[in-house]
Amino acid sequence: MLGTMVLGVGLEAFCSAEAVAQQASTAAERMFEASFESKKAYADPFNDVDVDVIFTQGGRSWRVPTFWRGGQRWTVRFAPPKSGTYRYHLESTDRGNFDLNGHEGRVVITAYTGANALLGHGVLKVSPNRRYFEHADGTPFFWLGETWFSGLSSRLSWEGFQKLTADRKAKGFTGVSKLEQHWRYLIARYGAYPVFWIAGGEVYDPPPQERKPGLPYGATTYDLSVPGWIDVVRYIRATDPYHHPLTAEEIDPPYDTPLQDESLKDFELFQAGHRGWPSISTAIAPTIGDWVLILEALK
Repeated sequence: MLGTMVLGVGLEAFCSAEAVAQQASTAAERMFEASFESKKAYADPFNDVDVDVIFTQGGRSWRVPTFWRGGQRWTVRFAPPKSGTYRYHLESTDRGNFDLNGHEGRVVITAYTGANALLGHGVLKVSPNRRYFEHADGTPFFWLGETWFSGLSSRLSWEGFQKLTADRKAKGFTGVSKLEQHWRYLIARYGAYPVFWIAGGEVYDPPPQERKPGLPYGATTYDLSVPGWIDVVRYIRATDPYHHPLTAEEIDPPYDTPLQDESLKDFELFQAGHRGWPSISTAIAPTIGDWVLILEALK
């Protein structure tokens, strides 16, 4: 189960620059968007070639993946940490394709002037004291959301999705958890927006020597181990040029096992149990230490 946290239900239309590879200079507000088309045809464009756009300013650089836009077309979205002039060029895994390599350009990106609060305060991050979320300018962000397990299935129609989104927005929700398979595509398409990345739900991937043969759920025992989650999290961290807050929802207590490399996570996403009343004590126990620290900090 792969997922992404995409924030800002019902986001307004964004001001962006639509460009083609031949353009050398352009301007955009907050986010630069450009599309590049290949004259060479690929039988399976989604898998046959990867295209990155490298942006530079001063001594810093950002390798931003593109997403396949359909046909023989790839699109990049770039939202830098500050306004200014950025240079860019293309690099693809098909080095012989002139259309998807080189093409140096320049873009002047200005500060956002719209009314969308998510965009006006900058990217989301974990606060310095690691107790809450905030925007780049220090404005606190309260995360209120839920998981729509049927969100990418035929059980939820487009009309139903719009109705559900409008209802949650009216109630003050700020996030929706979406399931998806291709992390490069997700990062390329949504990374320029205010997002959290959730690598997976109910993850259980301990080191081989600590893996249990089965975990009891009621009267049934399940093998919930799925090796490779740590590699997924490492890939997200390495591919995301913005270092958006990243986590993984681990299996619920008392069977939860930390991710093999906890340093890859920016925050904890606690998973409550589904075993009735016995789950209450196991759900509360891990949080007691955190509440003690919070109360001490408030004194």
